[in-house]
Amino acid sequence: MEQEQEQEQEQGKQQLLKYFQEWITFVEGLEQREEAVWELSLAPGKWSVREAVAHIALWDRYFLTTAIERLSRQQELTLKHLDYDAFNENARLYGRYTSIAKLIRQTIQDREAIVGIIQALPEQHYAAEYIDSDGHPFRLQGYLTDFIAHDRHHMGQIKQLLDSAALKSSSEEQLHLKLEELSMNAWPALQVLMYEGWQLRLANGYTKRSNSIVPAACSGEVLSHKITYGEAFYTARGMDTAYKITPFSQPPELDETLALRGYDKIDPVYVKTAPLAQMREPAGGLDVRIGTFLSEAWLEAYMSMAKHTDDERQTLKKMFASPPFQTGFAVLYVEGVPAACGIGVMERGYIGLYAVVTSPVFRRRGFGEQLLLHILQWGKENGAEHSYLLVTHANDAANRLYDKLGFTLQYNYWYRVKKLPASH
Repeated sequence: MEQEQEQEQEQGKQQLLKYFQEWITFVEGLEQREEAVWELSLAPGKWSVREAVAHIALWDRYFLTTAIERLSRQQELTLKHLDYDAFNENARLYGRYTSIAKLIRQTIQDREAIVGIIQALPEQHYAAEYIDSDGHPFRLQGYLTDFIAHDRHHMGQIKQLLDSAALKSSSEEQLHLKLEELSMNAWPALQVLMYEGWQLRLANGYTKRSNSIVPAACSGEVLSHKITYGEAFYTARGMDTAYKITPFSQPPELDETLALRGYDKIDPVYVKTAPLAQMREPAGGLDVRIGTFLSEAWLEAYMSMAKHTDDERQTLKKMFASPPFQTGFAVLYVEGVPAACGIGVMERGYIGLYAVVTSPVFRRRGFGEQLLLHILQWGKENGAEHSYLLVTHANDAANRLYDKLGFTLQYNYWYRVKKLPASH
């Protein structure tokens, strides 16, 4: 009978130690996470992941040195009641100023040391009741049980945070990929060649969006071979070689590789969105005309304001000769004179804003803002619920206006460009 009880106690000990080691496995998993995850707060005003791990690490260190190690040497415990608030604040600061690598290393080493010592204790020592420095009883079984619950409480908080962060990250990535598709469809190229997962776009050199490589997917081809192919393709047509680099360009090392090959980084662009439900209505009494096909009147207005050439005019005319989605070509007139113009392209509940320009003689009078509001209102009337736009970082005036209208940043992209060799 006594032997059976000892076996049950040993099985109980082994099960508790198994549960107690779950924290080691959990922290090893966190080691694979990027540093930004460690800085996330468990809840508004609460610890970060980093601080929570430090909190448990210092409690482990405290019990290891004041109780577990002393039990293994058959010494009196120095364990005593602490000011928990002060101890936890110290742990928080320790986590903030200790490297993540060191925190992980300490966490695993101390927890493994505790497990090893308890594992090696004779059964009578494991089951015994000890007295701490304050005169309170201390049992190893109770200690393990309490700290397993404590571990699981914080593991649950962190898992919930990581699940929500992953969901948010996945949702954002899906939206960003969708915006890329929308913008590629809305501002077309005249020709697109698919090569090993990349799009090589051409439109007589009119705008980098339509005359650049979009590295959308990976392939088995060697990266340097693909880059050389792209350079030869554009050089043969008398053009600079340009890549549109987004957060999801493939392969991930492409941007760095292009930089090493002498490609310049130019024209960083914000991609911004805004919901239309809260967008204010445009002012009345303005002469704003929105047509659903590219008219000569719109072309004339845009070309005069944007200062484009006749060749660029013909290219733009071809690009929008037969748009695949509902498109609005808007002009705001002041006393019969074009003051501002732009394009709105509808697709999948979004309206994209393009080619927005205000005549220099009509700037700083609110006409550009009113033109945008009329295009967005037209989009709402035709089923759009959201809007998006692309604007260069350097365009301060446009960014101020878009921010005023409620547009917020989704992501950035830029171009890597290699100039056409001088011999061409």
